Amino acid sequence: MMPDKMLSLKTCENESAMEILGEEEVSKYIQLMDNWEIIDNFLRKVYHFKAFKQSLAFVNTVANIADVIGYFPQISFSKSLVQINLGNGSDLIPCDFILASKMDAAYDLMYSINS
Repeated sequence: MMPDKMLSLKTCENESAMEILGEEEVSKYIQLMDNWEIIDNFLRKVYHFKAFKQSLAFVNTVANIADVIGYFPQISFSKSLVQINLGNGSDLIPCDFILASKMDAAYDLMYSINS
């Protein structure tokens, strides 16, 4: 499966979105991502905010996105940052990258409104 540059428009509803990716496929996907890293076999990003209220609003937005697509990240947050881990710690699937892309799109929208 080849990554698509419009990942934020994709869904996780089809079977191919849940297929385990090989190293080459993961490399192709990660090149499409903005500041995401693979750490300990998780897809990880830290988002920065000016205030706790903004962090919490983003966490709630991510929760809504995850509920809609039925795929859930690990989230930790504090006053000025939100850390997202995607994956199960051993394998990555296309849905990890789809959700990451949707979160980036939500962040970009929130940041453009709040700046």
